[in-house]
Amino acid sequence: RSLSMAKTAEPKTDRIEHAKASPWTKVNYKVLHDESDRGCVLVAAAMLDEQLGELFQIVLRDGTAEHLLKQDAALGSFSRRIDMAHALGLIDEEFHHDLHIVRKIRNDAAHFERRLGHETGFDSQPTSQRVRELNYVKKVHMASPEFEPFRSDSKEGWRLAFCMAISAISGYLMGVMRVHQIAQEALEGAPLERRMG
Repeated sequence: RSLSMAKTAEPKTDRIEHAKASPWTKVNYKVLHDESDRGCVLVAAAMLDEQLGELFQIVLRDGTAEHLLKQDAALGSFSRRIDMAHALGLIDEEFHHDLHIVRKIRNDAAHFERRLGHETGFDSQPTSQRVRELNYVKKVHMASPEFEPFRSDSKEGWRLAFCMAISAISGYLMGVMRVHQIAQEALEGAPLERRMG
């Protein structure tokens, strides 16, 4: 495998449609729904981190992904995976931004100094403000000004918005993985002269 397919066209489905996507995202949505606020954030970030790892396993040359994805290696952190996926053209600017917002919310939730990790519920101003910054949430609000979180400014509303955004990002990453998987399979099945051309 190689990165030669890294800049193939990404799925262009509207972001709002991703929230309705596959059974996979629906299952993930239920998992997040059943967690505490802090658990919801930590599980969501871990899920997206893992999906980025799976994406690199598809596009990287055989035998390199396992080494590079180790914790102390080049792609061992959530932040590095986000930036490298963007640098290689695997994810677009909006999802690059949203993944970093999720990472920041995750970092806040995992921060126990001065008990900050206990103050990252969706009723806290810093958390709800970060959720507002997600491009997905902005787009839904533009499409529907009466979108619940902005109307009620409630803990339940911001948690709903966060979970919807996570489902959308997860669906997007699934789509990107599928595009590159199909491209890679086609490349591997092509005649040698076509692969070299």
